[in-house]
Amino acid sequence: MRYLMGFFLVVSMPVFGVCAGETDIVHTPLTIFGPSGLIFTQSADTLDPGRIGAAASFIHERNQGPDITAKNELAATITLGLKEGLELSAQIPFLLDQGVVVNSDDKNNLEDINISAKWRFLEQNTKYNFPAFGLSLTYYLPTAKEAFQVVESWGIKLLLVSSASVDIAQPLGSYIVGFYADGGFFLADINGSKEEKHGILDLGINFPLNPSRELNLIIEGNLTIQNNIPLERDFLAFTAGLRYIATSFDLTAGLQRRFKLDEGIDDTNSLILQAGLFF
Repeated sequence: MRYLMGFFLVVSMPVFGVCAGETDIVHTPLTIFGPSGLIFTQSADTLDPGRIGAAASFIHERNQGPDITAKNELAATITLGLKEGLELSAQIPFLLDQGVVVNSDDKNNLEDINISAKWRFLEQNTKYNFPAFGLSLTYYLPTAKEAFQVVESWGIKLLLVSSASVDIAQPLGSYIVGFYADGGFFLADINGSKEEKHGILDLGINFPLNPSRELNLIIEGNLTIQNNIPLERDFLAFTAGLRYIATSFDLTAGLQRRFKLDEGIDDTNSLILQAGLFF
């Protein structure tokens, strides 16, 4: 995990070296966790000061294993642009059925609430083709029942975030592609019964499909390293989705395939839906 940030820079900088500006779309959409970005991968972009984004997301995850047959999760998020380059967000996730844990009859369980702050500390430099960078810090509160807890007392996720765009010349006009990356770590309950330390790396691309950039194709790669959370574990995931972005709302639908890196754990497939409103 100590090499994760170096790997993040090595992977992202050759791509961002050709980028000329910030990710130019109708408005800055939200990840399913709350901070702005793609579906899972965060962006260095933040909501404009005073702008509020509210979203609801649904994830249906399935595999063929005997222990985890389905995960139906609904989450509500709200994000506020505090000042230029700074935003605050919160996610309230709910587990909708008992399919996640064997022999559990619990339904509609509140999971661990998390609160995030993101600060863009370096603007993109168009002269030198240098991307924007930011820091994202998420704090997890132990609000779930014990069987569904990710954290027992506390948890934090710290990510270095970067994003930019490249303008590809076309005979009929320019074609702007956005590149996104984040990398960092998750820590929880150090020296406690639910101690957790794992690395995170996400890379994503946003392809506008029409000249007004309202319809976008999203492709992401997501990786966790040394992840011991029972319902996650180490995985390499590929995510593809479509996002429609209007001035005051957006709609997203995506599919994710998680390849579990630990032996004896089945791969999973997920359907992801999200709707957001902006004020």
